Amino acid sequence: EAAIAAEERPVVLRLDDVSTGLLHAIDIDLHEGEVIGVTGVIGAGGHEIARILFGLDRPTSGQVQLHGERYAPRGPKQAIQHGVFLVPEDPDRDGLIPILSVATNVTLVDLPAITRRGALSRRLECEIAQGFVDELRIATSSIDTPVRTLSGGNRQKVLLAKGLAAKASLLVLEEPTQGVDVHTKAEIHRIVRGLAAS
Repeated sequence: EAAIAAEERPVVLRLDDVSTGLLHAIDIDLHEGEVIGVTGVIGAGGHEIARILFGLDRPTSGQVQLHGERYAPRGPKQAIQHGVFLVPEDPDRDGLIPILSVATNVTLVDLPAITRRGALSRRLECEIAQGFVDELRIATSSIDTPVRTLSGGNRQKVLLAKGLAAKASLLVLEEPTQGVDVHTKAEIHRIVRGLAAS
């Protein structure tokens, strides 16, 4: 079966004439299964796009559409409810709780998935977390290991797992391979390509 060109797939995200303090009249169409990179010098505005998509900022003009509907989240919780998840540039500061375990960090974003009759289910938490540890090849001795003890690349993978646990249909990755070794960088690229393909 021949691969379908990205332009022929449905548009998932559209930025139409979006401006902020640093950005002016940005147009982006992101199609299903597509990976787009936004690059530029530090301070050029790429970070602002991520903040808009995750509900941390609003554009000064223009419109954002998600799956053909106007999209203007009032914060990260609403962005996550719409299937948008941000893997931030500094995971320890903005995305993870370093003193908590891998399992807790992965499942914290979707507590209803591990709750039965009003109580957290340790069994469900372990099943979900172990599934992502296996799928993303997170190098950890246990899902109970505190995230702070993992390498930078494995912390990034825990954040990816957290986004997948949130059932994200759109992952916004800020500097996903910054500060990781060459092998881990290739592994993260493989994961991102696999996620886009699926």
